[in-house]
Amino acid sequence: LPSDWKENTYHPPRSTLAKSSYTNESLMRTVNLKDYPDFHLPFQNVDSNGILEEKEDIGKMKYVHEASVLYNLRERHKKGFLYTRVGEILVAMNPYEWFMDLYTKEQKMFYAKTLLWKGR
Repeated sequence: LPSDWKENTYHPPRSTLAKSSYTNESLMRTVNLKDYPDFHLPFQNVDSNGILEEKEDIGKMKYVHEASVLYNLRERHKKGFLYTRVGEILVAMNPYEWFMDLYTKEQKMFYAKTLLWKGR
């Protein structure tokens, strides 16, 4: 990171870095991806074309940190995928809408057979 990143990066008003900045104004910084290798920020899960990846199993992501997990969950939620795996843990997101076909007997058996019985 550049040496002046603390002064030129936006910090939420309550953050520790905002309290230690030189002015009371919040500063924003434009990041030029040309300054970074492969034209993407460090520790992002990107494919060979530089496109952010979304995985059905967070445990298979190259970089796992708070931002990558939240991005992955958000992208899957936007696509209507309510469940995301983290190894053997299943994360369920509230869809804020009702899916009539989500818990039919057929769907329950499908998930039981593929995720529970064959997944072990």
